Amino acid sequence: MLRQIIPWLVVVMYLVPLIGTLAAMRRRVKAVWSLGDSLRRLFPEDRFYRWVKRWETGYRNWRAKYRIGSIIDLDRLNLFAGKAEYAFGHLRDYTIGVYMMAAFVTDLTLMLFGSHETRAHRFLSMFYHGTFALLSIWTYRRHVSTGLHLTEFMRVNPLVHPQEFFQHYYRRLGPSNVPIPAKAERTVNPTHISYHSGKPSLQSYWLLMKGFYDTAIFARSAHKALDTIGREYGREVFDVMASLWGSRMLQVFRAKLVVEGVEKFHNLSGKIVLVFNHKSHLDFVFNFFALSSTHLASGRRIRPRYMAAKDHFVDNRIVYAGLGIGKLIEANDMVFVDRKGKGKDAVLDACRKLGDKDIEIAMYPQGTRAVGNFGPDGERMDAGFYTTGTAKSLKDDLGHLKKGCAFLAIDT
Repeated sequence: MLRQIIPWLVVVMYLVPLIGTLAAMRRRVKAVWSLGDSLRRLFPEDRFYRWVKRWETGYRNWRAKYRIGSIIDLDRLNLFAGKAEYAFGHLRDYTIGVYMMAAFVTDLTLMLFGSHETRAHRFLSMFYHGTFALLSIWTYRRHVSTGLHLTEFMRVNPLVHPQEFFQHYYRRLGPSNVPIPAKAERTVNPTHISYHSGKPSLQSYWLLMKGFYDTAIFARSAHKALDTIGREYGREVFDVMASLWGSRMLQVFRAKLVVEGVEKFHNLSGKIVLVFNHKSHLDFVFNFFALSSTHLASGRRIRPRYMAAKDHFVDNRIVYAGLGIGKLIEANDMVFVDRKGKGKDAVLDACRKLGDKDIEIAMYPQGTRAVGNFGPDGERMDAGFYTTGTAKSLKDDLGHLKKGCAFLAIDT
């Protein structure tokens, strides 16, 4: 029973790309038919031509009488299908798609070198596996193409509202393959933004997983742009994408962000070290967005490049290659700190990059996330520098202070 159901479950998993393929074929046939209509006018109206015109007129009358759009909201249906493809497409292509490719290669090998009886039994299996293997390749290329198109849209519209950005993303992945506009209709203000929408902020592991998935999409798109179009373009895209990434995470968690004092950067020049408190997994995300609206005296935008934990972003293969975050930030001048006693090498690396490139080095001097302080009534009093370090170091004079940022400033 299960073996009979599984092939149809696979069809359901590929339903969106199947419909998308048929829609793409229809668009191409329509384009060829329009060209053919122009050519047919050059020839005398024979019996065949009159038959074609009667069929075409009848088809258009039928479409006008039974308009699908008056029964079904096609845009909403396409949007829903695009969301499903966005959510499950990558997972499907990297699991079922890989299996289908392997099965197709196996069937093809047996067809070429097997006996006559084997060929007779393997043809339908080869056709089935080959169809979905080709669909997986086609959908993978479509996802890459969509990511690159949206990357350019984001580069041209750096303050686009994340809701609009993802609406375009979903519609593009839907069967209708809706074109992406040149200009964004909704934008955000990085210094004062609220995604409350009358509802309280949310905190849950489900939202964190959703954020991780969006992060992986951002990282892969930016890395593909860097590989495909070039390093300079990729770096330009990275800064804009990092800002939109922060805006998206604020939206996911229905949070509010107020940034004060960014105008103080406008009179600064020279080399700058950005020093932050570290109390959340999301600090790394939000800081890009918070600084995206400010610039130095030269007019150059702030471009933070973090001193990041090597064990989190490089040694962790899921974060490095799976989500693609480590590979992306490595290609964009981030500095990785080996927290097992080789921090001095990271400071020297940061010093060189700060001196040679038009970037700002950003760091969290605690070296890890701080634990929150609580008042006598249990109220949160925020996290600070005084809450990190070993029990022994905190007993030493000034043991709560980490010296890395001072070394970096002096060495630079």
